[in-house]
Amino acid sequence: LRSVEFAGASGASTIPVVSTSLEYILGRDITAALTYFRQSFVGIQAGSSSGVRDQAALRLRKPLGTRKDWSIGVNANITHQSWENTTGVTQGRSDTWAGGGISIDYKIQDWLTSSLTYSHSSYDSSLSQGSTFGLVDFTVNTIGFSMAIGY
Repeated sequence: LRSVEFAGASGASTIPVVSTSLEYILGRDITAALTYFRQSFVGIQAGSSSGVRDQAALRLRKPLGTRKDWSIGVNANITHQSWENTTGVTQGRSDTWAGGGISIDYKIQDWLTSSLTYSHSSYDSSLSQGSTFGLVDFTVNTIGFSMAIGY
């Protein structure tokens, strides 16, 4: 159980922090992973604002080719948080982040891997509709390239 306290103000109700993950091999080489996480939080705007955050994610990965030097990955995730037992600005507020992406990886050597990724994410808040508090819904698209050295 987790109880949150911030500057003397009680946070969300004492609730269990739940985290679970399941990984499964589908077919010949496809790996799937499903994760879920739930926790309470205290808002940064005011110590008296608190709520609950739920996160879920799904990842799929498949090696390609006979030597399996290439692999492709797909992921999707969603996070929803809602403020509870609060007054003022955060009363009734809920936020949702959703996203997904794809990656193509190439193992150049056992110790050197390159990766090309694309990700999409969006944010939506119930306070952004006509809000005077500066919250803005947004969407982000990212293309990236990275290299990793090590075992």
